[in-house]
Amino acid sequence: MEGVRTRDDAVIRVKVMLFYRMVDVELMLRETHDPIADFVNALSSDIVEFVGARTFEEFKTSTERLNELESYGQLVSRAKGIGFEVTKIVFRGYGAPPQLQTMHDDAIQRRTRLILDRESSEQEQALQDMKLQREESRIRIKRQMDADAKRHELEMQKEAKAHAREMQQLAHEADLEAQRAKTQAALDSHNASAAAELEQLARMQKELGLSSDQLGAYLTAKIQGKPEKLVQISGLKTTEAFSEASSLIQVQTQA
Repeated sequence: MEGVRTRDDAVIRVKVMLFYRMVDVELMLRETHDPIADFVNALSSDIVEFVGARTFEEFKTSTERLNELESYGQLVSRAKGIGFEVTKIVFRGYGAPPQLQTMHDDAIQRRTRLILDRESSEQEQALQDMKLQREESRIRIKRQMDADAKRHELEMQKEAKAHAREMQQLAHEADLEAQRAKTQAALDSHNASAAAELEQLARMQKELGLSSDQLGAYLTAKIQGKPEKLVQISGLKTTEAFSEASSLIQVQTQA
């Protein structure tokens, strides 16, 4: 259909394909002399009503409704009144004057360019977001690894200090044990030496027949050590009490 004007005064051409069938011949012969003209007039009225209620942009977004019989009320009603049934209507597109078509093509190009620019911008933003997220993830993982390494280092230091304290304690206990063993060994040696000395003194006293005083004098001389000066006076007693032994007097001095 030529010269259909939209609500915003854009003149367009609408193409449709009509499918119908005859259902009542007598009704057709009685009600019309030119059914095709009736179809064209009713169809034109429906298209003019449909396009005139919309702007050019609204028309472009609702063209799929031109494939529905509900959009052709006058056509369906008139066809039924003259013995026909409309089975299907197919929208075959629309056309516009060259100037309007040029404007429309330019608008399409601008919209397409804007859509592409927007998609490119969205893709770029998505790429930046992905990079930031991955960088943040890497930083978070690195911080976690650093924290784990620091915690492990502190644990190792604590274990090393505890081991050092344990070794120090063991060394101290070993030193104490060695000191006790040394002291005990010295004590045992002293006791053994004293016992041996006592045994020797007892044997000397017995073998030599020394009195307690003589044994005490021997011990005193032994303790005092070698004298620096020795004065010896010897003589022979003529009395009977001292006839069997000589008398010996020693005088010892020490510095």
